[in-house]
Amino acid sequence: MGTNKNGTKWKVVKLLAMLLIAGLIVSSLAPSVSAKEYGEKIGEHSDVIAKSNGICTAKYSMVCEGEYCVDCSVSENRYWQCVEYVDRFYEEAMGIPGASNWLGHGYQYYSGASVKGLTSYANSGSMPPHSCDLLCFNDGGYGHVAIVMGTDDNYVYIIEQNWQRNTAYKSLSWDKDTNTIYDRGAYRVQGWLRKDTWNFNTSNNAEGWTAVNAEEYSVEDGKYFINPEQTDPYIKSASLSLNADNYTAIEINMASNCLDGNARIYFTTADSPDYSEDKRVSFEANNDGGWHTYTVYMAGNLWKGATITGIRIDPADTGEEKATDTDTIGFDWIKAVKIEHPRYDINEDGVVNILDTVTWKQCYYYDIPCKRCDCDEDGDIDVVDWAILASHYGEKIPTV
Repeated sequence: MGTNKNGTKWKVVKLLAMLLIAGLIVSSLAPSVSAKEYGEKIGEHSDVIAKSNGICTAKYSMVCEGEYCVDCSVSENRYWQCVEYVDRFYEEAMGIPGASNWLGHGYQYYSGASVKGLTSYANSGSMPPHSCDLLCFNDGGYGHVAIVMGTDDNYVYIIEQNWQRNTAYKSLSWDKDTNTIYDRGAYRVQGWLRKDTWNFNTSNNAEGWTAVNAEEYSVEDGKYFINPEQTDPYIKSASLSLNADNYTAIEINMASNCLDGNARIYFTTADSPDYSEDKRVSFEANNDGGWHTYTVYMAGNLWKGATITGIRIDPADTGEEKATDTDTIGFDWIKAVKIEHPRYDINEDGVVNILDTVTWKQCYYYDIPCKRCDCDEDGDIDVVDWAILASHYGEKIPTV
């Protein structure tokens, strides 16, 4: 029996036509995702809403949809640019006054970090990105900025405006071991910015710190001054998001004329949002009116592994009974820093005592490996280390 090749071809054509028609029908019945319009919500982080830039998304000139045309040039259209979101985020979520008025294109943020009171950390550097960091890109044009929402082993999750029209969320690949976020095509990752240092260099700007139980406060000549009330004066920070694994101490340059030097630092965490006695470190402050730097080691059990959301500094128990400027307290700077727990507190229990000397002798006489017994970090456990340990005997190292 012969075959009809033309007939077979015709059947194939009809089958393909039927499949095409069926596909068109299914496609027409499927719900369509309409493009977000200018100002519509496309995401949210820490209660700060990101909005669509609509027709102007990722465009910087005159753009038209049908008869509708918009001038999308940056000078005409700040809302809803990428910089608008990060500025608003740092004012609303991070409590930095005036952040919503920061100026500049995206590529300028990294080099201009100090002007904004932020600390910059380079991509592929020693400091990993963390939630609420301000991520900076440079493409040789306007650049781009975004907010870090979090990280895992493979991705850095961000929220941004003016990159995609319908969503503010994006995941970026990174190498966790080298703290390297991979570039987005032409957009090179410069690094990230963070609020972990307060220098009070702008008059009348307390950089989010609030004075409590104080008659008055001022920021002038690069210093934050408070005139305390009689009982329990302190200052507390705006909202923070500091990964405690990257910080072990709070450093303060402070002058006090208070009646006592019973100073304390409290902190809050994402899991424990209230200031309480179990999250407190005490230290002795000079009340001679001179400027002194205090490095208060914080990295005890409740600090370790936490996200620090607030810091409170109590410089003394009491001020003068009547309002006077003779008991003024001044802060030149406040910093979150990373330091090692002093090696001479070998057992890391907060006091250099007989337990440390016993441990050191066991390591020395019986040649037991002990990194912390090498107090001068020269690679050998010897009499020099013993001398360092002995010179600090009885010293207390504040820990939570």
